[in-house]
Parts: sequence; structure tokens; C-alpha cells
Amino acid sequence: MKRLPVLILIASSVCWGQSEFKVPLVYANPARALPLMAAGDGVLYVAYRSWTWARSSSRLEVLAYDLNGQKELRHATLPVPEVYGTRAADGLYLSPDGRMLAYAELHDPCLLLLISARDLNELRRSTSLSFVENDPTSSRRQDDELFTGFDSRGLLSIALERPSKGVRLVRVDPAQLKVISSRLTAQDIPWQDASDHLAWFPAARRVWTTTDGGAGSGWIEFTEDGKLTGAGFSGPQDDTNGADALGEGKLLAFYGGSDHGTVISYHDGRSDTLNLPCAPSPFGISNDPGYAGALCFVSRPTNQELGKPTAAEFMLLKTKGPSVMWREKNISLIDTLETDEHDREFYQKGHPLIYRAGKKVYVVAPSSKPELTTYEVPSPD
Repeated sequence: MKRLPVLILIASSVCWGQSEFKVPLVYANPARALPLMAAGDGVLYVAYRSWTWARSSSRLEVLAYDLNGQKELRHATLPVPEVYGTRAADGLYLSPDGRMLAYAELHDPCLLLLISARDLNELRRSTSLSFVENDPTSSRRQDDELFTGFDSRGLLSIALERPSKGVRLVRVDPAQLKVISSRLTAQDIPWQDASDHLAWFPAARRVWTTTDGGAGSGWIEFTEDGKLTGAGFSGPQDDTNGADALGEGKLLAFYGGSDHGTVISYHDGRSDTLNLPCAPSPFGISNDPGYAGALCFVSRPTNQELGKPTAAEFMLLKTKGPSVMWREKNISLIDTLETDEHDREFYQKGHPLIYRAGKKVYVVAPSSKPELTTYEVPSPD
């Protein structure tokens, strides 16, 4: 397998033709809950909890926003299980036919909510998710559940990681919100001790894992029933920072050190390499496998130890190549940490949404303010 190294310097890229605008989020409090986003047919959908002065929340705000016209189309408020303090959510996704939104909070109190994309009315919900283990004595984190939305058949896809047990891949029928398939891959696919070492692409029924979980880890691909596909590659001598599964036999992997990093694009037996003067991590949810996001960090040694990152920059990547298409320093990591009464932690990153529509790529990023910043980046394709 041949690798083609490409060196991209931070100072060499341009931000040609890019414009931006704000999307206001009424009643939002990013310090308590981060907004989730999905998009289709030029419409941005946003869901987020609103909060009272007593730091309680029992309402979910849902809005539809016209990206081209830059105006709000609809806004709805839906009742949800009451919580206090902060809340980490698991995802908002649009169905393949564009008719339905799925919103999930997979830890206690659990919620799986289906919403009509046409009028934002509630379609159905479940607050008793039998496939989510809720052992008060366990120390599981939210990272142990991965909600990836709809697969190609319109079924909801959820991956559950359990130490020493493996990975359970669950499909839920949205018509009745019942589990129709559940497969434990413990004996077939190696369980990894961090979600950064697992990538699942339900539409192609493929699962990727790192080869050993440490520095120099490569990635290998399995079918969902645990069979090796033969796809895979070796990694550089740096820690793996995660990967984006792009399809059958396709992966975008991220590696990084203190002041350098690598992005490897693997496509049907061929791997191409992008070298960077910073350490990239996957950052963003994209509707198009041709585009992905990364947050690239630079840190400097301090007293013979690596200090905290001194600079970070968001990069919009074209996965073919790979190459840097656009970058923005004002998109930074916004996160939420929730701790329950059993001292279990649930963590949510404020991932930007990467949405391609026609000749534009929209990057919609949350911030510490009750608003979203939307960047319009012309596509060269």
C-alpha cells in the first residue's frame, strides 16, 4: 500500500470567498447544555434544552432555519424529562427521507425522541431504553454509548461499549421504537478502551478498530458480524486521535504529537498522507463523506513536560487527497461535562455541523453565546 506524503503549512492556505452569519438560539444556555444540529434540503435543524433560574430543565427547544434565506422557519418547545445542573446529549439526526428527526439522551433519565421535520411536532418517544445498561455501581462514561442516527434502511443505530464484554451494535425500528437487532461483537471485534479507537459506519455495516490502541496504531476493518474485510493500514509513530469512517473500505484517521500531526485517508487499499505542523483530532459531523472537520492543536514543552495546547485551529478537510480546504481560528472546542449522583461522568463535545448544499459547504459551530456561527465556504468542485 503506497502512501503519498503531502506537507501543508498552516500559513499557506487561504480563506477565499468565505462569509458568515449568526443563528440566534432563544432560551439557550451553552454553559448548561450544548445545541445539536442536523441539516437537509437547505434547512438547518437545531435542538437544545432551555433552563430555569433554578438550573432545572424540562423543555427541549427545536427550530428549523433556512440557511439560504438566513431566517427562522419554525420553532417548537417539547416537554422532556426534567434534569438539574448540566446535561450532555448524544445526537440529533435527520432520516434519509428528510421527514424525521431523532434526538437522543442515552443516560438516566433516558430519552429517544422522534420529531416531524415538517412541523417539528413530536411523533413518538421512549424513556425506557432496555438496551442501555444502567448499573449504578459501574463507572461507565457517556463515551461508552455512540448514537449514529439512521442507517441506510432508516433504522436507528446505537453502539454500546462494555469493558471485557465487547461492542454491542443495536438497531431500533423508529416506527415502534423497539430493538429489532442486537449483536455482541466481543469474540469477533477487539474491544478498545476508548471511543477514539473505534469507528462505526452503519450504512455500510462496517466497524473499524485500532490494531493495538497505542502509538503507531493502524486501523483494520470488520463487517458487523466480525469478519475481517482485508482493509487496513499501519499508522505513524504517534498516538492515534480517532478516525471518521467514510464508507465501505474508507477511513480518515488522525494522529498527533506535540507540534506535528498526520491525517491518513484510506480508500479501497490505498492510503494517502497529509502532514501538519499541529496535532489534529476529528471535530465535526458531516453529511458528505468528501468533507470532514479537524481541530488541530499545537503545544510546547514546559519543564520537560508537554504543556497545555497554546493554539488551536479548525480545519475543513477534503477527504480525497487529503487536503485542507479552509481553516478558522474562531471555531474552538466547547464542551459540557455532566456528573450524576453516582459520580459517573457524561461528556459532550460541541461538534460543528459540516453540511454540503450545492456549491457551498456550511460549517455551523456552537459557541459560549446563545447563538450559532454559520460559515459559508464555496466548494471548488
